[in-house]
Amino acid sequence: MNNTNQTKTRVVVCGTNYGRAYASLFLAELQDFELTCLYAKGSQRSLDLAELLKVPLIDDLNDLPRVDIACVAVPANIQRYVVTSLLSRNINVLVEHPVAAVDLREYVEIARSKGVCIHLNSHFSSLGPAIAFANEARRHLSQSTCRSIQLSTSDRALFSTLDLIGRVFNCVLEIEITECRSKDRFPNKVFFSDINGTPATISVSNADEDNDRATPSLQSVVLEFETAVLTILDLAGPVVVRKKLSSSVGKTSEEGMLRIVRDSTLGSF
Repeated sequence: MNNTNQTKTRVVVCGTNYGRAYASLFLAELQDFELTCLYAKGSQRSLDLAELLKVPLIDDLNDLPRVDIACVAVPANIQRYVVTSLLSRNINVLVEHPVAAVDLREYVEIARSKGVCIHLNSHFSSLGPAIAFANEARRHLSQSTCRSIQLSTSDRALFSTLDLIGRVFNCVLEIEITECRSKDRFPNKVFFSDINGTPATISVSNADEDNDRATPSLQSVVLEFETAVLTILDLAGPVVVRKKLSSSVGKTSEEGMLRIVRDSTLGSF
């Protein structure tokens, strides 16, 4: 964002765990922005970060000074309160995932009514394993078509999983749901669909739907090509390429059926 009148865009960062990365970025690299303050509960970590960055720390949104943008990276159990409060104050919001679908719909409705922006940041797609998966998938797409897609994710993490697929195909996704299956004693809903014309099965776990503090379920993606199957076992990696038997006959062991893509595992996450 370039401000022709030299006025910097004022930012508040909410949360000091993931939020620490946002706060450091605004101070170090984004010269058109001004980190106005931090919003957090007042833990020692928050106090130390505010002192390090030399910005005020507030623990009540009623004390919020005038800002243009809020970056929200707070625990799930307070996310809805923080985001809706900021949007209602006519503040543009970037919120860190995961976000439940019902909450995201509410955020969009409030943002539209107030004439401000709401952006859901899916940073998983910018991590090394996801980038390795997307690059490998595009390499296969340049040689053959994708025959099917299998997604396994959760309600709260569905956006980030679909975002990765969008980056693979480098386009806006067009998703048509043709059938949904769900049984009471099973934790998953299964959607049969087409994603940009490719048959897709989407398995969505709702096991963490009602638990604000639950860690989102593992997110995996499987793409089937004519000669190989490409899998990212979780968005923290690894990425595995499995050649189909007919395309592996006569290959040396070095070119065998199974290969883990280099740099496709996030060491600690």
